[in-house]
Amino acid sequence: MTTALVKHEGGISHAHSAPVVDESRKDLLKRTICNGASDSELELFVAVCNRMGLDPFARQISAVFRKDKGEKVMTIQTNIDGYRLVAERSGKYDGQEGPYWCGDDGEWREVWLDDKKPPRAAKVLVYKRGMSRPLVGVAKWSSYAQTFNDGNPMAMWKKMPDVMLAKCAEALALRKAFPNDLLGVYTNEEMQQADAPEPQHVVDAEYAAPPTQPANDPGDLLAAIRDCETLDDLKGMVPELAKLSGETRDAARAAYKQRQGEIEGGAAA
Repeated sequence: MTTALVKHEGGISHAHSAPVVDESRKDLLKRTICNGASDSELELFVAVCNRMGLDPFARQISAVFRKDKGEKVMTIQTNIDGYRLVAERSGKYDGQEGPYWCGDDGEWREVWLDDKKPPRAAKVLVYKRGMSRPLVGVAKWSSYAQTFNDGNPMAMWKKMPDVMLAKCAEALALRKAFPNDLLGVYTNEEMQQADAPEPQHVVDAEYAAPPTQPANDPGDLLAAIRDCETLDDLKGMVPELAKLSGETRDAARAAYKQRQGEIEGGAAA
């Protein structure tokens, strides 16, 4: 991909003179990252990739399919680094403060030291050239944490709850600062709660668990596997995979091996 610097009011942005995904890469995209997407969904995904200048083959942006009322729905997602890249390219990004975290007392702290209890909220302030005040993003644990039916956090939300919540707060602040650049695309961390299983027979979903707990939905486990960033994270999913059987177990094992290969390949590179 080639880029050129273009002056605009308030700064300099990168105009993409060549698309990130051209016609020669569409077929590969259809067979891999967008496998199962309709032609219209593929065209939409390609258009967003090229508009934002993010490369799906470098895992900067992805198409995630979920069931909504029985219908398959595509969501276009990026990671926090993709948001940061788009903000930096705008030429108006002027840094940030935070993250800060708070517990039940509501007092903001520069570091979260409680390893036994996750923070209740995280806050990030983003500065934009031409604006007199920072844009503030506040993310609550109850709004974003990805949990199993029993209320326990999944994958990275269990291992690094403060980091995950801070990413959500930063994404909120960046989207406030650059709404036109980040329109319609959310970060993986913000959307992970959409992959969590809905509680069954629960009076208070945040604190109570169903009296009889079945194995977690394999679709949720596949999403958790996809979000694992290290081999240790993957190993933490093994007990949940052991609850599966038949075709769902085979699908989960295949996803596990695929993600394992991606992590090991990234480490080797």
